[in-house]
Amino acid sequence: MHIVHVNFARGFRGGERQTLNLMHGLSNLGHKQTLVCRPSSELMRRSFHETNATIITSKHPLLGHRNTPRADIIHVHEARGAYWALLEFALRGIPYIITRRVVNPISSSWLTRKVYAKASVLAGVSADVALRLSAQTIRKVEVILDSCSSLNPSFDEVKRI
Repeated sequence: MHIVHVNFARGFRGGERQTLNLMHGLSNLGHKQTLVCRPSSELMRRSFHETNATIITSKHPLLGHRNTPRADIIHVHEARGAYWALLEFALRGIPYIITRRVVNPISSSWLTRKVYAKASVLAGVSADVALRLSAQTIRKVEVILDSCSSLNPSFDEVKRI
């Protein structure tokens, strides 16, 4: 199976750590993976050094589609990536999953409603996140608990704790 992960985050926090952890686990299971992320992001740098994933960089969710190989599924790890996935769904018919990690409300814009309505699966990393997302989208939301990290934090990450 070929999985495209999408994460346009600028920094490297919990969601990016979870993206990287998932990529490691799926790689161990033999899945082909591609990561779509911001150029020069910390996630891009770490993925390049720590995974065997193909890396596609894009500064904006409307860009980078022509360079992305065909996949079986797209996994969205943050809000801006959901727009990228919707466009891939419209262009190529590739189903996508959105994993939500925060309880903040989603935008009530028609485009955001469409993004969440077209997703094959919605997932929350806790019961609270899933419940709030379900109330906003009127859809079933799966609960997928974040994993523990087996990766060693960098010295800079330890200093910030």
